[in-house]
Amino acid sequence: SINLILFAGRVTNPKGWVIYKGDNNNDGGHAHVGTIIMSLLAVIIISYCIIKYAYNRTVMQLKGVDAIPHIEQCRSCKTFCAEKIDDIRERGSSGNVNDDSGVGDIIADQSQRYKQLINNDQL
Repeated sequence: SINLILFAGRVTNPKGWVIYKGDNNNDGGHAHVGTIIMSLLAVIIISYCIIKYAYNRTVMQLKGVDAIPHIEQCRSCKTFCAEKIDDIRERGSSGNVNDDSGVGDIIADQSQRYKQLINNDQL
């Protein structure tokens, strides 16, 4: 049974308006599939990193940061991103907006960025 209370002319339910069905398992104790998959994925990735680190230390005789798995790819990604950012800054400060490097059109002057949106009609 549901306990209803008449409060200030309104019917309220102190236990909330959620209806629990007997066949529906709404007790909150069941695990969600997504949580299980994400947890399993995290355990696999952490295990891989630990095993690969141990392999690099023992077999490859690497020490320190060099023993971290795939550290060379991380370093090359960092270098690549830093070069692209520097390239964007150089072209932005020099005003060179027509470049074939694929970064896109960069407008150096901030006042020119929204120039096409300004209505200069005189009434």
